[in-house]
Amino acid sequence: VLGVVRAACREAAAISAGSVGVLATVASDRSGAYARALRELRPELKIVTAGTSELVPLVESGRVSPEDGAVDAALGRCLASMTEAGIDTLILGCTHFPLLREAIAKKLGPGVRLIDSGAAAAAAMEKRLREAGLLAAGKSGGAEFFVSGSVSGFERAARLFLEGEAPGPVSFAGIL
Repeated sequence: VLGVVRAACREAAAISAGSVGVLATVASDRSGAYARALRELRPELKIVTAGTSELVPLVESGRVSPEDGAVDAALGRCLASMTEAGIDTLILGCTHFPLLREAIAKKLGPGVRLIDSGAAAAAAMEKRLREAGLLAAGKSGGAEFFVSGSVSGFERAARLFLEGEAPGPVSFAGIL
């Protein structure tokens, strides 16, 4: 099992000049998993975490633009402690948050590097598969989603997340 927390923290610890922020859901923040992993890797790091319930609903409704006033205001509240602390690296500790990457980067400025926890886990898995000689290079797959609720609502949200990055053909079907 390869977890997103450890992979993201490993990447952040490797590139940080000394101050890492973690933007996560409230539950992830309360768990302390990111802070513990960062402390294990580099005990001297200054770590600032923030849990929020404001951003997921914005992303799920398609509101991700840095020009959107609600997005800007929510990020201002969520990132205030990190801006004050002068973090140099920010872990995006929720699958929804990379969709806000442009808005977050604008809010924090060019000196802060952003770590997508999902992308970090995918890169770690690719490395592990390559090292084991198990990587299916040059092959692509596809994705099928079976939804018990609204197919069109799920498809809209899924396409927002996939944003052209699907491994191959994507299909959506309702069940029930």
